[in-house]
Amino acid sequence: MKNLMFLQEGVLTESPEMVKGYMDELDLKTANEEMMKAGERFGFKTMEIFGKVYGLMAEIAGMMGYLDPSPYGKLLKKWQILAPTVGTFGSESRMLMVEKLGIDARDGKSLLIDWTGFLIGGVKGEGANADQVLAYLLQREREARINAATVDQYKAEKIRMEREAHNLRMVERRLAVMEKKIAMLRRHKAPIPEELKDQYQHLLGSAFPEDSQLGMYSDSKD
Repeated sequence: MKNLMFLQEGVLTESPEMVKGYMDELDLKTANEEMMKAGERFGFKTMEIFGKVYGLMAEIAGMMGYLDPSPYGKLLKKWQILAPTVGTFGSESRMLMVEKLGIDARDGKSLLIDWTGFLIGGVKGEGANADQVLAYLLQREREARINAATVDQYKAEKIRMEREAHNLRMVERRLAVMEKKIAMLRRHKAPIPEELKDQYQHLLGSAFPEDSQLGMYSDSKD
């Protein structure tokens, strides 16, 4: 996963490939969660519409320090970040927007932005709260990477333990088979081949046992 500085560099150097490369890696569920958390942190309202979480452009632009949201809108348009109007959605959605986002019932022109739009505004950094927003984004990314590393470490440790348990079961099964062969040879007073002794000692990691020490693994279940 590309880090936030990759996106910031893409915006500052006006590289569409870098910006698109970062945005294409965003996971919708994570983006929605981040948008809602940003709303809680900075005090703007959010709402999920058709599976995507949006906030009002005017409210978020004001929070970032833009006196007029139009420069913000131009910034998003430049980077091809979709900012649909309230009127794009059906009457049922707009009724919910009146309730949840506080828009006027006749409003059809206000723009909505999702997490991609918030990111672009945050890394561009021209508003009064630019440093605060960028610091928040960097902090969230750092926490996400730490959490991901912790999960990866847990998974790796779990896989290692499962592999070791599997290997131990396989050793026990091989020892059980060898002990049965050794017991059969001794019942028939036949000599135990040195190769069999060596294999047994190698698996057990100790000297070849006496008769009384055998039977540790012969009762193991396959």
